[in-house]
Amino acid sequence: MEFTLINDASQDLTVTHVTVTPGDSSVDELHDEDGGIGRGVSEVHVDADVKDGVCDVSGSGSLPRTFDLATDGWSDDADAVAVLSAGSSGSFAPSRFEAGGTPVDMVGQAVDVDLDFEFDGGTTGSASFTLNPE
Repeated sequence: MEFTLINDASQDLTVTHVTVTPGDSSVDELHDEDGGIGRGVSEVHVDADVKDGVCDVSGSGSLPRTFDLATDGWSDDADAVAVLSAGSSGSFAPSRFEAGGTPVDMVGQAVDVDLDFEFDGGTTGSASFTLNPE
């Protein structure tokens, strides 16, 4: 599952937190592959033009959960906020969804996403939406 973020503001936007809540409560974690940092190997990865964002917690990330991109609580290099320049777009890619340790195909399953962000001028905001992967 992946979605596109668009910064339609006239200043840089920093994504600070991402909350992921599956509609199916049996989907209880995001599981990453150990041994790396980045897309597919971290619980949360955001490709952005100024700075990629990543959050890689110890083990798997239980859901629902708010992922703090600045401080993931794990002692490694995998905590970085995502920065999108004015008018740019980026992509958000969570790792593998699981239910009780078993991978789940999220096609047709709703996932609520809340993003917290801050603009260069210090103004903060949030956006909430539901994804329905096809």
